[in-house]
Amino acid sequence: MRSPKPPPSSPDIDWSAHLTAHAKSGLSLREYARTQGLKADTLYKKRYRVQKQSARVPRLLPITVEASAPCELAFPDGRVLRFPASLAPDALRAFVLAVSSR
Repeated sequence: MRSPKPPPSSPDIDWSAHLTAHAKSGLSLREYARTQGLKADTLYKKRYRVQKQSARVPRLLPITVEASAPCELAFPDGRVLRFPASLAPDALRAFVLAVSSR
């Protein structure tokens, strides 16, 4: 004997809740639809649309990389001067030229 036809699709149905419940149920999509009185084909279509929509969401997010390694100037006698990575190259060049001229 055939089971009765499920009622027509309603706009009031929370499809995302059904898709979440189906994923947790361990049932096949057809079995879940039957137990909930839903059309399996409609549930398949809703799942496809959700998967297609989530595939459009970018998976890479913009990031900002900050250099944190300091610049070091080592002298032959063992002294080391450390400068922040944020020091402008021109300022570092001027310092090196001033120190090396001595």
